[in-house]
Amino acid sequence: MSIIRVEYGREKYDFTLTLYPSFNYVFFEQVSRDKWVKRYGDIKLTLKVDRRGFIEVKCTDNSKLDYEYVLDITGLWFNPLEYYDKLPRSIRSRLERIIEVYSCLRLSINRVERDYILVSVALSRRTDFHRNTVRWCRRIFSTIKDIGDILGLNLESIATSYQVKQLNEILRGYLELKSVIDKYYSECNLASLRRTLLRIKWFGVKSADAFILFSSRMTQSTPCDIHFQRFTKRLHLVDYKHIPSKSLCSKYYCDVCPHTSSCLYSLSIKYFKSLSGWIQTVAYVHDKEYCSKGRCLECPLRVECSLPTPHKL
Repeated sequence: MSIIRVEYGREKYDFTLTLYPSFNYVFFEQVSRDKWVKRYGDIKLTLKVDRRGFIEVKCTDNSKLDYEYVLDITGLWFNPLEYYDKLPRSIRSRLERIIEVYSCLRLSINRVERDYILVSVALSRRTDFHRNTVRWCRRIFSTIKDIGDILGLNLESIATSYQVKQLNEILRGYLELKSVIDKYYSECNLASLRRTLLRIKWFGVKSADAFILFSSRMTQSTPCDIHFQRFTKRLHLVDYKHIPSKSLCSKYYCDVCPHTSSCLYSLSIKYFKSLSGWIQTVAYVHDKEYCSKGRCLECPLRVECSLPTPHKL
């Protein structure tokens, strides 16, 4: 049985919070306060967080654990403080409080089981991820040995939602382009990878950007969903007029796009660079935990927020 221990020492780190916004969430089931079991995907394992400062990961099948894979799924490959320190002082000042509150949140990604992440992203479109996507993915993944097996399933027995109904078309488009997609991944060619993914029917810009963010180490990739839009406006992080659209993003690279100087995606990457995708992930968590629940009085960012005073006092 393959076992790997990863130390996180005294660094601020929260695996539960890190896993929550990740598409890796669909693979894991929490069995106790500090223990998770990864039941789905190509690699089966148990993961235990030791409060003394390390994580122990054990394979529960014949797979051989790779240290980089463990770093990826735990998010410990990514420390936001390292990227924050490289930003200009004027940009750091905008993010100082966010870093203080959320530096324990890392990016849990998966480069090994990328095909499964594609399915998770496809099923997350315009629905409740933790209520619906997780349930659909687990039902599908429990019945297959290879991602291509999905094409032979009766998906209507899983659900009748349009996300599930469109999955086979998305998967076929992805598999047809897979050799090109894999090439751009290996080259870390974000711009070309993004445009290639947008050739897939039913797969929009937010889906493409989310897929790249959680299946690679290209952390500039920034899904400009409603959570990120609200977050950047309320905290005055980015002054933008446009959000990415499939019609423009399929036609132009960012540097020649007519909206590049006013687009949330391009401006976020310009200002925050490799921290941009992490900020979007923070935005998702924060909006879900505070803003959407009206928890303004408890919000750790209420001083920085631009909502009217009654929401914060």
